[in-house]
Amino acid sequence: MSRLFGGPTTLEGITFSVGSAAPDNGPITVVLLARPSATPFTAWAIHGNVSGTRLWSILVDTGKLYTENDFGTGGPSHGTGWCWYAYTKASGSNIPRWHMKDITAGSAWVHQNDTFNIGDGSGPINSIVIGNAGSAANTWRGRIAAAATFTSVLNDAAIEAACTLAAADLLAAGPGWMVRLNQASTATSVVDDTGNGGGQSAITGTTVDPDDPPGFDYSLSAPGSTLAAAITLPALTGAAALTAGSAVTSAITLPALQASAVLAARATLASALSLPALQATATLTTGVTLASALSLPALQAASVLAARVAVASAMTLPALDMSAVLSVPVAPAEDTSSPNSPISTISRPVVIATISQTHVISTGARGGA
Repeated sequence: MSRLFGGPTTLEGITFSVGSAAPDNGPITVVLLARPSATPFTAWAIHGNVSGTRLWSILVDTGKLYTENDFGTGGPSHGTGWCWYAYTKASGSNIPRWHMKDITAGSAWVHQNDTFNIGDGSGPINSIVIGNAGSAANTWRGRIAAAATFTSVLNDAAIEAACTLAAADLLAAGPGWMVRLNQASTATSVVDDTGNGGGQSAITGTTVDPDDPPGFDYSLSAPGSTLAAAITLPALTGAAALTAGSAVTSAITLPALQASAVLAARATLASALSLPALQATATLTTGVTLASALSLPALQAASVLAARVAVASAMTLPALDMSAVLSVPVAPAEDTSSPNSPISTISRPVVIATISQTHVISTGARGGA
């Protein structure tokens, strides 16, 4: 979803609190992901203002990009596909630099300087408006998907790294204010993704539109992600983690880990987990379920299965140099006569080979008769 603005016949726009957005026109970076109408027009896509006086903006006129008080030749042509638009300006009277990429056409980035020195204006701003500059005639014609501002001047490489096909990359670049216009209803307020308080304060019109930037991912993170096939992470030098709620539906291979490999609470492995040549520890934490074999060969320190771990198939722990531990209490699945509710369950044999020191099944364990 994106948001459609209906200029020039209808005044439409969304007003936002400032939060930590750029307070004036320098130092500043303003970023916008938008698709303009194919018909040439003059309209404001976004601006920051003080009681109606605009200090910074991205607008289009005569087919080109301009910013506020820009009386030079402007920036590049704005195109008619989904495009990233951005400008940067240092503090004081300076020439803005423009950045533009048409992601619909798949064209290369354009980076070019304007030709007119522009000042900072008398800030700080007290509102941000997406979609108009106060009238139907200057209301944006087309769609807008995302916008952000920075209180610094991003260089060309930083612009390209922030403005990709993933909203998460824009947020990771550290804007002071950022919004996504992918709400399924105009009744849903637009929030400031930075958490700095620059959310929607008013709205006039606009329409939810199914037209999205091609290939664009609006998500900011992926908690509880699912791996539908094998994942291979060789030669990790730190930690490999599957976080809470993650699901792995096929094999995961984590060879040559130098520190630790961790599957966090309530992770589910539907197939084999292989953790060879661990140099420190391999840990499966609370609530982890293994639907198939767990293989932990050549561990140099300790292999730990914590409370409430269930192993549905064979677990093999060969060549442990120190200890292999199954946490309290452990009971075989077939021992249904136990008055205790087993926390950890092993439904098939556990094989421990070549242990040089100790193998421990902790206090409270019961053996099968």
